[in-house]
Amino acid sequence: MINAAKLTLQQQHSTIAEHRLIMQDRAILHINLMNTVGLCRDPRPLIVYPPSSTNKIFYPRGTIIHRCSDQTGCCPNPGELCRPETVENVEKVFFVNYFMLGQQVSAGQRIAPRLKAMKTNFTTMTETVTFVNHTSCKCIRLAPNTIEHDDIQSVISRPLVTTNSPLQTNSILYHLIGSLSILAIIIILFFIYKFICIHSSRLRNGQLV
Repeated sequence: MINAAKLTLQQQHSTIAEHRLIMQDRAILHINLMNTVGLCRDPRPLIVYPPSSTNKIFYPRGTIIHRCSDQTGCCPNPGELCRPETVENVEKVFFVNYFMLGQQVSAGQRIAPRLKAMKTNFTTMTETVTFVNHTSCKCIRLAPNTIEHDDIQSVISRPLVTTNSPLQTNSILYHLIGSLSILAIIIILFFIYKFICIHSSRLRNGQLV
């Protein structure tokens, strides 16, 4: 009985030791993976989006550029952050639908890939958006209260196609008619004023005679 108990205890210790070695091997493999694939060195492709707006829709909604961040690369030393070492500016051209006359559109709403002539009130243009593309990464220590800048630098609008809906055409006509009506009223008031002045002058001349 005693020998059997000792044998069982030895087997348990052996099993625990084997499990410990297996877990250590897995941890070493994990370290090797992070020191090769996960190391903060090469920028990773990432989807980024142009500035959002309630009156225009970009197509495509986003684009692919490369980034260095704590989500794309790991720094082995605590307190260090994965940040770009070298960068370059890249331009991406988007189709943009501008919705007019206060028509509100959700920033997440999608448009069809084919730009069809739809009876809605928008203007189709192209916009060139300049993004900062990271070309190499390194681990750095940021000073306290460091403010990191936005990656979207500028937006340049270039007209491509203008599509005016009947609503927009009617709006222009209404504004034109309104302006002409105001001008006509001013002219009529001017002639009435002149008539009153002439009539008053004649009355005064008649009284003097």
